[in-house]
Amino acid sequence: MLWGESVRRPDKPRLMFGPRHRLMRYLALFGLVLVVGCSSGETGSPAQNLPTRANTVAQVQEEVPTVIGPRASVKGWYLWMLARAPKYVMDIKIKPDDPIERGVDCSRLHYLCHTWAGLPYRRATSYDIGIGLCGWVGRDVSVRDAVETDLTFWTWADKPNRPLGHTGALIISEKSGLLEAIHASSGRGRTIQEPLAGKLERDLKKIRHLNY
Repeated sequence: MLWGESVRRPDKPRLMFGPRHRLMRYLALFGLVLVVGCSSGETGSPAQNLPTRANTVAQVQEEVPTVIGPRASVKGWYLWMLARAPKYVMDIKIKPDDPIERGVDCSRLHYLCHTWAGLPYRRATSYDIGIGLCGWVGRDVSVRDAVETDLTFWTWADKPNRPLGHTGALIISEKSGLLEAIHASSGRGRTIQEPLAGKLERDLKKIRHLNY
């Protein structure tokens, strides 16, 4: 050791008291607060975290991942839409990713519920969905073989020139235990659920089970 050289104590940490060191400690503490705040966000099941406002398809898929299987997820989205009862608006007046506050028609109801569940279907008319176009591949089934989320198609007696002009989906009623139809009704002006009776029974043309 040279004369006058200070002795270093590597086993004793240097204390940081200067202005620069205080700033570094404050920044580290601020970062810790941010991490804790971000980790305390949404928790629970996807059903508990359903968005209160449905915006674009991509945003909904990111917020509510499909973790319960596609068919159960599709059913969940139909019930979600039913609870919010968006108004009926013909799809030609709506852009594909407009929020549901703008309204839905019968075919857009299918498109949103299936796309939010992660299924790769494209926008289509009721007729095109009914004959399996635009990716809506499936098979026709009888009323006896129908299950929840199967699609229903009607040709109204007073509109024979519009085959398969209206469509809905089957859901088991909690009250009756029977299959009922969820559909965007132009007559009621909103999305509703009702029994397959009267006009809905008389003009029902087919039920379609999708392949997913």
